[in-house]
Amino acid sequence: MPYFRHVFDAEDYAAAEARVDSKPLNKHSYLGPEGQKKGALGEIAFERLLGRLGIEFKYVNTTVFDYEIYFGDRTITADVKTKARNYLLNPTFEGSIPDYVAAHQQYDYAIFTSLLNNNDPNAEFDHVLVQIGGMADQTLMLNKGYPQVAGLDGFGADGNKCKFDCHNIYFGDMVDPVDWFKHFGVRCPPTLLAP
Repeated sequence: MPYFRHVFDAEDYAAAEARVDSKPLNKHSYLGPEGQKKGALGEIAFERLLGRLGIEFKYVNTTVFDYEIYFGDRTITADVKTKARNYLLNPTFEGSIPDYVAAHQQYDYAIFTSLLNNNDPNAEFDHVLVQIGGMADQTLMLNKGYPQVAGLDGFGADGNKCKFDCHNIYFGDMVDPVDWFKHFGVRCPPTLLAP
């Protein structure tokens, strides 16, 4: 499955830090400001992809969803879900949505991103790159996703352990980015993707 891959630079990190500084701490964020920074990095990468594809969007920054995305005369809403990992994505890894979030948020699509941790303590950045691995609407989450109880290991190869009760879906069961954009009439050049 092809994934969009974005290598972080100082501009991305500065944009993520400014975003975190501009809004209150999410009361449910068990990672605190560091967790919000990870989420902001996933959002920044998604915005870079939309920009490269010439897609107009508005970052609305609500607790219900992150984006309005404009595909011609059609507007969809999306929320970016980001998780940090020590490995590049594969189809057997899981994307998660905590139940308390699912009960509150209202969006057309969840956009699942994965940060690759930088395990070099002398590195300039905590994360090397991000992959946008897949998209899922509510129907797909219900049909292909499965519940996971807080503190128990998930079924995916990444050893996912949720801090809260959540709903998971394998990346292999999500809509891949190329097909998702194609559905909305946007061609995604192969140069933007990596296996």
